[in-house]
Amino acid sequence: MSLKDLGPNPMPSITTDDRTTLYYRDWGDGRPLALLHSIGLSGAVWEGPMMALVGAGRRCVALDRRGHGRSDDPGRGYDFDTLAGTLTPSLLRSADNPEGFEASFWDDTIDSLVRDRAGVTVALSRTVLGADAPVERLHWVAGLAAHTSLLAIVACLRAERATDFSVDLGSMTLPTLLLHGDADVLNPLSVTAVRTARAIPQSRLEVYAGARHALFTTEPERFVANVPAFDECVSRRRARPRLRASRHRARMA
Repeated sequence: MSLKDLGPNPMPSITTDDRTTLYYRDWGDGRPLALLHSIGLSGAVWEGPMMALVGAGRRCVALDRRGHGRSDDPGRGYDFDTLAGTLTPSLLRSADNPEGFEASFWDDTIDSLVRDRAGVTVALSRTVLGADAPVERLHWVAGLAAHTSLLAIVACLRAERATDFSVDLGSMTLPTLLLHGDADVLNPLSVTAVRTARAIPQSRLEVYAGARHALFTTEPERFVANVPAFDECVSRRRARPRLRASRHRARMA
């Protein structure tokens, strides 16, 4: 089949209930792996790990959130019920979260973005990747951010500030692996990953010593290696109950 056979719009996409078209990359075959990017970027940030994972026999699907990358910018629907975004406990400072961020953190970030989007984007890229990151990588990340709707970024930041997923995390029943760098200054380890690991019953936290925020970019080899290792661990865990049940039935017979 050629691209022409796919019709006038061969770009892989889905249409939501409110008629927003969301673009996604769908590479490879095998067991699927869904990859979601952070606020202000796009699924393109996953291209490096996707190449390695596809080469290892995995199918990788990376979505562009609404208002990000090649997806539609409808100007609405940026609440987390619609986005089905990343689950974390509340990041706001409170009695239960004394190390959290003040509400002014989001307000100041939003005000700065509206006044000087280009400058803030470059500064955040340095924060995410590190001041010593190659200039080409900084420009690439900043370029991805430039293709995101400013309205979408602001709305997603406000939703992040206002939403607490603690109850949702506590009801999760699937095995969960959390990867986090202890040098992440954008989302500090104690405020995010440690609290998330405590909230999810079947979770394991692996900390990358000296690593920053975007592990799939700053620690790509280690990040990619964690995926099949976690898969294997989950598969063994799921196989054990079935094995015991089978032996029990054999004794009963």
